[in-house]
Amino acid sequence: MASISELIAEATLSKLRSYDNIRGKTPTFPFWDLVVLSAADDDQRVAFQMQIDEKIKRKELPLNVNYLTFADPGTAKIGGGGSLMDILTELTRMYGEKLLRMKVLIIPAGGYSQRLPSASLLGKIFTALPLGHPMYDLLDAKLASLIDFPARMDCGVFLSCADTVELYHCQDQNWQFPSVGITAQGHPSPIKIGTTHGVFLMSSQQKECIPQFEVVQCLQFLHKKSEEELQQNGACLHPTFADVHGVESEMVLTDSGYFMDFTTANKLIDFYQSEAPLQCEIDCHGDFLQPLGPQATSDYITNTSNVCKETSDLTQMRLKVFNLLKGTPLNVLLQSHSQFFHLGTTSEYIDHLCGKSELAVGLGFKSNTFNKCSTSTVNKGYPSQQKQVACVMHSILPGQFDWSHRCIVEYCHIQGSVIIQDNCIISNCCIDQQANVPYTIPPNSYLHTACVKGHSKYVTFVFDVRDNMKQSASPGDAGKLVWLGQTFEGIFGDNLPKACDQIFPNVEDGTYSLWHAKLFRPAQSLEKAFDEAMMLLNSVHDGEVTVNFQGCLSMADILKQKDVAAMIEYRRVLYETIND
Repeated sequence: MASISELIAEATLSKLRSYDNIRGKTPTFPFWDLVVLSAADDDQRVAFQMQIDEKIKRKELPLNVNYLTFADPGTAKIGGGGSLMDILTELTRMYGEKLLRMKVLIIPAGGYSQRLPSASLLGKIFTALPLGHPMYDLLDAKLASLIDFPARMDCGVFLSCADTVELYHCQDQNWQFPSVGITAQGHPSPIKIGTTHGVFLMSSQQKECIPQFEVVQCLQFLHKKSEEELQQNGACLHPTFADVHGVESEMVLTDSGYFMDFTTANKLIDFYQSEAPLQCEIDCHGDFLQPLGPQATSDYITNTSNVCKETSDLTQMRLKVFNLLKGTPLNVLLQSHSQFFHLGTTSEYIDHLCGKSELAVGLGFKSNTFNKCSTSTVNKGYPSQQKQVACVMHSILPGQFDWSHRCIVEYCHIQGSVIIQDNCIISNCCIDQQANVPYTIPPNSYLHTACVKGHSKYVTFVFDVRDNMKQSASPGDAGKLVWLGQTFEGIFGDNLPKACDQIFPNVEDGTYSLWHAKLFRPAQSLEKAFDEAMMLLNSVHDGEVTVNFQGCLSMADILKQKDVAAMIEYRRVLYETIND
């Protein structure tokens, strides 16, 4: 008897084939009328739109679909819920009554992906995946995995996360989304996963696991509760779910995307128009789903533990949203045979792309996707004599490239002798090492080259894949910041005060953070920028750092100064060279 993973892989293969058949073509079956990406600001919106345009030119996306990008308004963080309301308002302005006859996919893709910085510049929704020709990214995977949904829903809005993939198998082909209210996807997950996600409390919580979709009423949406709270509320599924999924712990039904009818959407539009401009974060899951269901309470509105920045009007705004949505029907599409994957961190990216995870099996990841060797095309079986542990995508490689280490190489042009050791991510880099001594990139290294505006056009940032990009410290504790696996105090020693003066000049809020550390020196070519980063990396590992960071850039600087057109042009030329 086939396992769930095998059944899901087989079903996913069918979806991938259907999606491949409509890339660069007009779909002959029901598909999305609008696909909308939200961006954190206008610079990111422009980057998204340029990549969409490139993908359409290269026939990577289905045609006769309107692909739109919107930037969040103003400077205040308004969260995924605020972004959704703003998008719905703009779509109504653009399409009027026609919108009510459309099926709309909205993907909140804003944010700066600090846990996967190589996705910060061009957006996490365009993160490369090792399958397909042309090669997939997360947007393609999202469109493929949801390919059956438009035929099974009335006109309305479907909201889906940018850095997740949901795979499923279903024997029953007659299911439909209810046409009223909100219907959310529900995935059986270990209870530990439920503590960091939303969990549905259903009216039939103890029903046995069956291999089909079932729409059930949701009594309450529990958001990021402890294991004890989930157990006390009766959120645990029937033991057969654990048996079928092969896990030892109790399981709960966790959230991902959801469908919303236009009656509910119009409520949000009217509310947004009366409250804009928003000055606080509204969560498109926690704040929109917790008011729903007959057992919903407003107890959550004072809990700010999951809010990035608490503002004075947050509690009042949450109460208004609760009163607005309370009584709206909430159903759950119980996907008994489904899997939910997150791809938003360095460890997740490496684990899924370089291993045999269920996501890798489900989507059919390859270790060698759309690459070219200096002497032969690696897509045609090269190198058969080596164990291929590395995941290499959209790159030009030397003839003797070493595939035996667990690492990711993407959008790179490598010449000469280079050894990339385990647990590395090398992204967007041009490496020219023609000397007799090969470049050896140490384990856990994370290098990405960006194009920036200005006289020196390129800069390569370098981190350890385990560095916490969100860490911060007061000036007095700057020595505790960890970079490249070492503390600042260990790296700079007695020179720490001098180093901090150069790395953190003009700090406005009195806080030092790795994201704002000016560590990376720009150069006039991609190759020289990579050389600068390697010299810096080696000096840290050898304990011989020279404090000379004048003129260097931080990750925050790189984002502000990024040259999106130049980065896309680099990848376009690389694409044409590989495809030649």
